[in-house]
Amino acid sequence: MISKKEVLGIVAEKHGIIIGDDDPILSVLAVSDAIYDIYTARLSEQMESLSTKNINLFSRRASSLHSAAVESARQIVDENRREVSKVLESSKSDWQSAFALAN
Repeated sequence: MISKKEVLGIVAEKHGIIIGDDDPILSVLAVSDAIYDIYTARLSEQMESLSTKNINLFSRRASSLHSAAVESARQIVDENRREVSKVLESSKSDWQSAFALAN
């Protein structure tokens, strides 16, 4: 809440106008203060909502990226297994041929 005394001091200092504590112009201050309070409460709610949405979006994207990385790693491992199996199978037949020639 805005302090009446502070406002009265600023007005007196800046404009050389003395306003009493019961001056009707202070009703504008009360209205302005109420509007400010409502505005800041709504703004805080909207910022909290936006923050929650951003956190949820980040979490979903991070989870999606993690799943994609896991799937890519599986594909790489599977491809490497296939290639190693081919190499081992090829080596096996080479060894068998060499052994057959030696005997």
